[in-house]
Amino acid sequence: MSNTPVSSSPKLAPFMRAFEPPRLEAPSPREAYLLARNLDRQRPPQTEVGHRIYWMTRGSFGSCEITAGRLSSLVVGSHPLCDVRLFEDPSVELRHLLIRSSALDDGCPILSVVDLHTARGFLLSNGACERAIDATGVIVLRVGAYAIVALPSGAPLAEDMPEPVCRAAAESPYRIAAIPSELYAMKIDRGSRITLLPRVIDFADSRMPTAGEEAYDIAMTSHAGARLLRVAGADLRKGILVGRSLNCDPLLRAIVDGGTSRGHLLLMKDRAGAVAYDMSSTQGTYFAGRRMRAIELADSGTVMTLGTTNRISLVWRRSGA
Repeated sequence: MSNTPVSSSPKLAPFMRAFEPPRLEAPSPREAYLLARNLDRQRPPQTEVGHRIYWMTRGSFGSCEITAGRLSSLVVGSHPLCDVRLFEDPSVELRHLLIRSSALDDGCPILSVVDLHTARGFLLSNGACERAIDATGVIVLRVGAYAIVALPSGAPLAEDMPEPVCRAAAESPYRIAAIPSELYAMKIDRGSRITLLPRVIDFADSRMPTAGEEAYDIAMTSHAGARLLRVAGADLRKGILVGRSLNCDPLLRAIVDGGTSRGHLLLMKDRAGAVAYDMSSTQGTYFAGRRMRAIELADSGTVMTLGTTNRISLVWRRSGA
């Protein structure tokens, strides 16, 4: 018997290659911006303050609008329930980003982008990998093989892609410096300004609030038991994810089940107060009997329900309220 190693026939190689899925490739940031700009110029302008979002990979694209508001948000990912579904690239996670649109005091639209504890985060047009940003002006991002372009309402689009001016957050992690109101009123190009923010809290980074520090209580009850988690206000401003993911706090994770999505709910606080954002969860988040995508959280207490098969009660309140 021959000891010569057996190898696959080279004649099979072309046949096998013919059935390999085509490699996706994101357009360059400049290409993505120019495509979005040209498409946008063919559409009526937005009638309300907010953003028009375009997403694309080579050969396919989509778009939607988001109106500025405290409860306005989009979930980006590969899950069928996501608002922006990037399903062709397996590197895009089920729930990859949360995008929010709001307005500054001068009326300028501001876009907030938060990575939901993914392996890759997202790339800015300058190639930097980030986990959370606030931004004014045109924003071009990359998620896997997709480019995402956010065009703000209220100003003409530049002929070429504006280069972003980035800076780290200073005192307030959720407030970007406002564009001078006279510039916004004149509807001139305001460029692209990005504030780099801390990532959503990983349970390993969380800490117990110190005495006298702003704090909030999250009480959850299910058939598996009851748990109470106290979180610092500073952590809440970065965002706290609730669900089955290993990045979620193990105290709460211990009593959830398959009816809770891995990234089910994101709790965040800004200058106007705290909000619970549903992450396009499979079984939903409910308040007063209605399925909700976002819920304003009252310091005095807010009760909501996660899922439908084994309902989990979540009670939120400010500590000491």
